[in-house]
Amino acid sequence: DLTLVEAQSPRAEALAIALRLRLAAEKGQTAALITPDRMLTRQVSAALDRWNIVPDDSAGLPLQLSPPGRFLRHVANLFTRRLEGETLLTLLKHPLCHDSGERGNHLLLTRDLELDLRRHGPPFPDSASLTSFAVRKEAPESWVKWVVHHFCDQQITNELHLADWVERLIELAEAISAGSTGETGTLWDKNAGQKALEVLNSLGAEAQHGGLMTAHDFADLLGALLAGEEVRDRDAPHPHIMIWGTLEARVQGADLLILGGLNEGSWPEAPTPDPWLNRQMRDKAGLLLPERRIGLSAHDFQQAIGAPEVWLTRATRSDDAETVPSR
Repeated sequence: DLTLVEAQSPRAEALAIALRLRLAAEKGQTAALITPDRMLTRQVSAALDRWNIVPDDSAGLPLQLSPPGRFLRHVANLFTRRLEGETLLTLLKHPLCHDSGERGNHLLLTRDLELDLRRHGPPFPDSASLTSFAVRKEAPESWVKWVVHHFCDQQITNELHLADWVERLIELAEAISAGSTGETGTLWDKNAGQKALEVLNSLGAEAQHGGLMTAHDFADLLGALLAGEEVRDRDAPHPHIMIWGTLEARVQGADLLILGGLNEGSWPEAPTPDPWLNRQMRDKAGLLLPERRIGLSAHDFQQAIGAPEVWLTRATRSDDAETVPSR
């Protein structure tokens, strides 16, 4: 019960793994993907999403890639530069934008606005161009005023204190999420929203020590803070489909184990260069040598391959270059 899959690309490998996991879900079989390659796990999760299968990922999702994380980063970018048509449409189409009520009408108006911008422009929408769009399409005045007030002229060129940036971000994000109806949006709902609000509240509590910074610096700071957090939802995942790292796989088992990303540099991972300590100095200091991590990777592989059914997968090419099979 060993199966070897050598795909032509990482995308094809992820799709093959997703199809096998879907079959396991239909059969009621417990299945787990084991890989240290986080890009592969995201591709597999995206492929499973088309069948409404949410795997139980032990590492969770980086907060910056969750819907609230992406939304907050888009809103923070409004402060950094002049409003562009692409930026405006990206935010208007986001699932958390105008989600309090009349979401359907909002999406219809957004579609009309996109077609109008593609035909008539301008590339940098402003209050005048949006007002002329409202006249041509007879758009509701409340919706157009909401767009003009919260999206246009948000660029800030001077430096502000970190506390002011946090306050502006929360206020603008809540207003964009609430929409033109004036109701409360769902930005802070669910686990990801609560985690994002917790990050902003902690940043606001320490903002007195932040000092002055530009809009670009604040956007970079926000992205770094969100990237350092993970979010998991215990109730959403499928009960039989799991994604594990090599560490979690040591103490768990499943009917089917898929060992993905079996290429050099991924499994085992390439040792990180140490510019300060050579091997002899690390040994004398009592630090672990790079070979130990390679040995642990071999140990993890040997443990996992003893499952009742095992799939071994790798991509023969990556980024237009041939890959080397794992040793």
